[in-house]
Amino acid sequence: RKAGAPVVRPTAVPCQLVLNSYTCVYGHFIAVVGSTEQLGEWDVTEATPMSWHEGDRWETEILLPVDTAVEYKFVLCDGEGHVLEWEPGYNAELQVADHPLSALRNWGVTDTVVTELGEAPMPPAQQQSVVAAGQENAAVFTAAQ
Repeated sequence: RKAGAPVVRPTAVPCQLVLNSYTCVYGHFIAVVGSTEQLGEWDVTEATPMSWHEGDRWETEILLPVDTAVEYKFVLCDGEGHVLEWEPGYNAELQVADHPLSALRNWGVTDTVVTELGEAPMPPAQQQSVVAAGQENAAVFTAAQ
């Protein structure tokens, strides 16, 4: 950056939302719905479908507004997109910063592991133990090193 050049902050950043280790019937899928316009403002007909990856990981990447507190939940949908089940428990919470993030959760577990997107993630076994270890309604924020 040149001296004296203004610092330009993004207005939105990519955020990867990940549901770890969730198995469902073939043809069904997971979607995410939440408090922002990008997540449908809690309207399940506007939920964002997630992509299945090996190991029963469900992922999506979505642009979310910077400096925003976002709440979201996962929903199980049938092949036509009808909601079969809402994730139980409290809403997940994510504070969107001015850099891309990845948020990893297990179905129904309130704790969320947040890392910078593109950084080396924790090994899956460590992710599982961190997600499973916290208390109800607590968030675990871990910076990738």
